[in-house]
Amino acid sequence: MATPREMAEFFRDESLAELQERLKIGDGLLDVIDLVENQHSAVMAWLFDPREGHGQGDSILRDFLTHVSDQAVKRWAKKVSKRTDITQGFARNWAVQRLQTASLGAAFAVTEFSSAVGNRLDLLIIDPENRYLIAVENKIARFKVEQLKRYREYVLKLQKDTPALQNLQVAFVALARDFDPDDEDGFDDNLREELRHWIPSSYDWLKAGARRAELHIQRGNAAARLVQDYCQRQTGWQSPNDIECARLVAQVWTKHPAAAAAVAGMGRKPQKAWVFGSKTRANVSPSAQLYAAQNQAVVAALIDGRGFNSVRQQLLQKNGHFTEDMVNYGRTWIDVMPRGVLPLYDLDASDYFPVFLNAYRTSETTSRVRLVFRPGSVANRGLEETVRRALTEFKPDFGKMKNYNRRVVLKESVANDDLPAIMAKYEDDLTSRFQRALNT
Repeated sequence: MATPREMAEFFRDESLAELQERLKIGDGLLDVIDLVENQHSAVMAWLFDPREGHGQGDSILRDFLTHVSDQAVKRWAKKVSKRTDITQGFARNWAVQRLQTASLGAAFAVTEFSSAVGNRLDLLIIDPENRYLIAVENKIARFKVEQLKRYREYVLKLQKDTPALQNLQVAFVALARDFDPDDEDGFDDNLREELRHWIPSSYDWLKAGARRAELHIQRGNAAARLVQDYCQRQTGWQSPNDIECARLVAQVWTKHPAAAAAVAGMGRKPQKAWVFGSKTRANVSPSAQLYAAQNQAVVAALIDGRGFNSVRQQLLQKNGHFTEDMVNYGRTWIDVMPRGVLPLYDLDASDYFPVFLNAYRTSETTSRVRLVFRPGSVANRGLEETVRRALTEFKPDFGKMKNYNRRVVLKESVANDDLPAIMAKYEDDLTSRFQRALNT
């Protein structure tokens, strides 16, 4: 339990006061409510409609279609789909160059379209002027092969039986927040076969919309706040305020570990814990209990930052020139470049680490740990194959698809309390491997 003196120093800290102010709910509707799956589709339909009041015109739809076209090309190059697959036909007709010059103002979106086979289609984007039909399955959870197949077959039948849709080019897009292209290697054969007809994707294409919305907010467009809020929550994109909040959380944990742990120990529902009690409340001082009940957003931020800040602190205590510049972090993720990779990194040449460990939150209590290789960020281009060989010895999956960025999962469902030790162990191992590889 934190001592009274530790709690007093915690409450007096200016970083905590600033964090409280930055976390206050303003005009962000999504700070107050959590969207369920059909509500996500409704918000996306609003974003895709060029005539709506969000102020982005057809830009978000253009971002989406550009992403679909780009991903189709990548999937064909990786041989996970064929040129004859239906969505590949759309991508060939709508290359990025055409998308950047065409008007998409005639498009409209239909949500929760009831099908004859009992399920409801999440989202249909129809453009009668440019003659395309995009069927979107908007999943919060993982893809299910039976649902995707049923959806696809119904859309094709709907197009065949509906005169207004018969001459439209069709594409299928499956969205899931946590989708990672490298995860497809682990999908079963039936799901991989069905996904040949689709473009599976995360929501990362929404980041451009969040950046544009931030500029619109600065110019006084109030509706842009909802655009920014939604795009940010689906992609993990961080506004300058989010970045500053992550920095302040790290400061609070560093300066007041016992007091921060006491407040975070009240859990995600501190008001309920204060009123009705909880198992953890017995170990929390009355002042920390009351503060947590009054400042739920601060509690959530401290909980989110607990594991990642511990990773950061443990790595910074290492010998061997580990510095803050080798760590990037946000509210729910952290990137760590191993010390052995430092000779391969040039900050002036690339914004990305060439090789880095990534951990991101997959639930309130666990994270997924991955190792990422970006060949284009290697400072000395002649060393790309040396790096790849060292990584392939560590994980054979890095030997696949040699011309692409690679993300390989190292460990699933890592408990928050175990994350610092696991990340530190991987960092030590990778540093030793790269030191050997670069000195031979």
